[in-house]
Amino acid sequence: MTSPSRVSRPSVPDGPYLVAGLGVAGLAAARALAERSEPGAVSAWARALHPYFGTDAEALRASGVALHLGGDGTDLLDECACVVKSPGIPDEEPLIAQTEARGRTLIDEAELGWRLDDRPFVGVTGTNGKSTVCALIATALEQAGRRPGSGGNSEDGPALTTLAVDPSHDVVVAELSSFQLRHSPTLLPDVAVLTNCTRDSWHRHGGREGYARDKARIAVRGASAAPHSVLPADDPLGAHLAHEARAYGGAVTTFGTATHADCRIVAADWDLEAARLTIELAGDELSLSPALPGAHNALNVAAALAAARAAGVDPSLAAQAIERADPVPGRIERISRQTAPFDLLVDYAHNPAGLRCVLETVDHVLRRRGTGRIVAAASALPVFDDGQYAEMGEVLGERADRVIATTERLRPDAPIEEPPAFFDALRRSSAELTVEVDRRLAIDRAVAEARPGDVVLILGRGRRRTPIHVPGSEPLTLDDREQARAALAVAIG
Repeated sequence: MTSPSRVSRPSVPDGPYLVAGLGVAGLAAARALAERSEPGAVSAWARALHPYFGTDAEALRASGVALHLGGDGTDLLDECACVVKSPGIPDEEPLIAQTEARGRTLIDEAELGWRLDDRPFVGVTGTNGKSTVCALIATALEQAGRRPGSGGNSEDGPALTTLAVDPSHDVVVAELSSFQLRHSPTLLPDVAVLTNCTRDSWHRHGGREGYARDKARIAVRGASAAPHSVLPADDPLGAHLAHEARAYGGAVTTFGTATHADCRIVAADWDLEAARLTIELAGDELSLSPALPGAHNALNVAAALAAARAAGVDPSLAAQAIERADPVPGRIERISRQTAPFDLLVDYAHNPAGLRCVLETVDHVLRRRGTGRIVAAASALPVFDDGQYAEMGEVLGERADRVIATTERLRPDAPIEEPPAFFDALRRSSAELTVEVDRRLAIDRAVAEARPGDVVLILGRGRRRTPIHVPGSEPLTLDDREQARAALAVAIG
């Protein structure tokens, strides 16, 4: 297997270091820095420590990392030369806003992990599809005899700084968010993948243009391009980046349905179990049936095939691996038993394009069947902006026949119907609507109302188990898949 060209990586900035945030990424960064630094050179700050991370934080403290909880942390800037930022910390946080103004270096945890590691690096970003594409690339690399380590800004793997100090891998496949890329000044993958660029988290980037600009950093930095970029031919940002990357000397493979795509989807059909795809790549026509229904997953497969080839994997070998790959949990995950007269699916769809993709996937199946409704229990995570909430409600109300609108309330004092713009848009739609803010009851109701031939969708969280609040309840750690299974058991007896 031929390895792609490599990007040279700068050394880690000099310390002392202050890690901002004590979640998965922050804890990993503090551990990695502590292992390579003199005693007392690493400290960490967070406004508060989530109980889930208490044990890890105490282990950090025992290793000599000074932990600072509370306040805004700006007083700690006098004692450090470099701030390593967790991706979840917003730019508006005073510590982040003042770092560079005070003459300190600011980098994201992803940049630190990339600089600490010297192994081949495949980076994947995009609004949707990142986790699936990463998983498929890793599967293809394994089939070719490599030992990939997968992680990044994902619930399905470790932070990049954890991977960087793990010797068991010989290539890294990284899921990279726009938050991470925004504060990674030099990170440039050896193989860079952009899945798509649609609406999500615009408020964290100053709007649509800022979001696209930060996504573009996966492939082009100034006058430098990734050695090989895999870009969506059907996406405006992908087309723009392809032109730029080639101009700066990078190789480019485009993917999609467009006739000019280098990795072209010739045909795609699916049921709720699997897809049937024909894809042309490098003069070969590949036919495969992965367990990934939907037009959006056909694009994910094409992106993964192109990226695997860029990483040196034979396309036929990659196609065989992808065909056998298990789907990422919580992505169109089928819950229904064979004895159920309806289908029950759980999906992570949490932005307008994600909702549209899942609903179109199911609508295609129901049209083929000639019967059945889409019944959806769905929510909008209240951390984005009213425009995004409203668009999510509009897409859901237009595509689903029956909607039970529910919540993912992160605070006990939040409005009962949060975010309001999501519920308001649904009320303006033609969908039959019920509001049930207790997520457990919403899932139960959606399943209980299903008729033979229907498809029930539980949308918004996938496999996530972050605590939410329902009225009159302690913080609730809820797995939609478990609740759906319990509701199904009651419905079918």
